[in-house]
Amino acid sequence: MKRPQNEWSEPKLEWAYIAYNYEPFEFRAGRLRMPVFLASEYYYVGHAFTPARPPNEVYDSILGITAYNGISILWNYDLNDSMTLTTTPFVGFHDESKVEINSNTELKFTTNNMYGVNFVLSGDYYRWNLTYLDSNYDQETRLRNLSVDIPNVGLVPVPDQTIVTKDQDIQLISLGAEYEFGDFGLTVEGQTNDIASSWYAQSSYHIDRFTPYFIYGQTFNADDDKVGDSYLLGLRYDVHFNVSVNAEWQYFSAYRGASGAFVSTPAEDSANLYTVMLNFVF
Repeated sequence: MKRPQNEWSEPKLEWAYIAYNYEPFEFRAGRLRMPVFLASEYYYVGHAFTPARPPNEVYDSILGITAYNGISILWNYDLNDSMTLTTTPFVGFHDESKVEINSNTELKFTTNNMYGVNFVLSGDYYRWNLTYLDSNYDQETRLRNLSVDIPNVGLVPVPDQTIVTKDQDIQLISLGAEYEFGDFGLTVEGQTNDIASSWYAQSSYHIDRFTPYFIYGQTFNADDDKVGDSYLLGLRYDVHFNVSVNAEWQYFSAYRGASGAFVSTPAEDSANLYTVMLNFVF
């Protein structure tokens, strides 16, 4: 699969597993999607979202790491004629993921072990998602092409550096729900971990092929101080059953000298993002 962060010449294996069904269970082993958020199963299928991309407050909280090497068990249980509970315990093994923050910084995560459980409660017009994740990992921070501006001297190159931090632990809990009331849709989702917490709320309304929508999200640091938020107004037009166009305006703000939704602490604490996106599936 060609992920947005990968070059066309370097696609990454995102999903490849073997499965065995023994009702009401399904056993999976291989390269699996991390069942963390409401949209985790179709994270890279843009046409499946109402907005152009998933809300960054929640979906960027795990730095775009969306898959793992391991095993999982799906258990589907019908609570009644219109309500199903799907329980998925999962275990991950050794894995490596690279995240390029900017042209100067690259992070490499080596997962030593990971485990968690996901619950999905679904009905005719709603879906709830609850996940607990616990992971132990090593982190490498690679800094390159750095320089320091020294008065009366100018820019002085700094040697490339690699900072290694071993045996790190993170626990994450996410909770989300989406409802459809006729043409009106409402989604609320949040997550909290050892480093930060975040949430968003999304509303939409279908008018024939048009779907206007609004999203508001917030990000908090480990001390529960708000460090960022964003407002988004958008309009989606479904050209065909497998083709859609999105037009969006999003306003970001950062607080307390933090980066908020930005990659690093910005010179200006707010920014506007305009998006026009074409999505299709085949």
